[in-house]
Amino acid sequence: MKRVAIQADDFDISAELAVLEALGGGGVASFTGIVRGEEGLVALELEHYPAMTQRQAER
Repeated sequence: MKRVAIQADDFDISAELAVLEALGGGGVASFTGIVRGEEGLVALELEHYPAMTQRQAER
C-alpha cells in the first residue's frame, strides 16, 4: 500500500500510525518541529509547487 498526502489541513498522527501498524512490520521515520514565538512569530509557512511536490513524493 502506498499513499502520499501533501496537505495544509491538520491530521491525526496516531490514526496514521495505526494504519501502518495494522499492515505489519516495517519502520517509520518522522520529524516534528516546534516553532518558537519569539519576536512576534506566529506561523511558519512552506511554499512549494504542489504538482511537482506531489510527483516527487510519489516517486
